[in-house]
Amino acid sequence: MKQVEFKLLSKEQQQEALWQNGFVIGSRKDKKFAYSLYALEDFLVEIQYEDASIKNIECYRGTQHLSKYPSLSPVKKPGFRGI
Repeated sequence: MKQVEFKLLSKEQQQEALWQNGFVIGSRKDKKFAYSLYALEDFLVEIQYEDASIKNIECYRGTQHLSKYPSLSPVKKPGFRGI
């Protein structure tokens, strides 16, 4: 499933696609919400929860949003010195 196809699904269908085909790769909390991050095909999906109900579902490409998840540390290749 491509990201465009996922976005066209209803919220219930998106949930089903994540539970059947996605992989949970992270979770976090802030003062008001809880979040789960899923890998699905070649994109990421973040679910925002408030009191155990889904408030929002966002899709991302790339890794720029991973910094919000402290448990996900970047993998560095030997000899990598960063920028």
